[in-house]
Amino acid sequence: HGEYAGEKIEFEAYDHYGFPSFANYETVVLFVSLADDGSYYHQKYQYIPVYPTANGTWAGCGDPYAREPDMHRGIIEAHNIEFDPPLVFDIRGLTQREVRERFPRPYFRRSRTRAECVKGNSLDELLRVKFDGVMGARGYSDS
Repeated sequence: HGEYAGEKIEFEAYDHYGFPSFANYETVVLFVSLADDGSYYHQKYQYIPVYPTANGTWAGCGDPYAREPDMHRGIIEAHNIEFDPPLVFDIRGLTQREVRERFPRPYFRRSRTRAECVKGNSLDELLRVKFDGVMGARGYSDS
């Protein structure tokens, strides 16, 4: 969002949990703001994990509001997405409860050993969720 001409960006990230959770994903959209002093800062806890799709775009997996406070839940719904490569998770060793919580239906098709993401949202839809929700509440707009 916005403009940045460089190939790399250095920013500060602060997190109450130590290791930032966005680092657990290979590809994420991060929300980074330019401060008055010229430094860039990650908007605390704001990120979207994204994955390549069969049509050459990027999409998120699951409930588009999963990382949003309930007060920001809106009307955007997940729909069928074909990820390429397929977005599959090994669920061996997880309890039934862990499987249900981490890989809920209808977003995932599950077998005894794996869960495949089958529903999600386009990057544009996920940005709309952020700017209609937390980022909008923080005073940022999508324009």
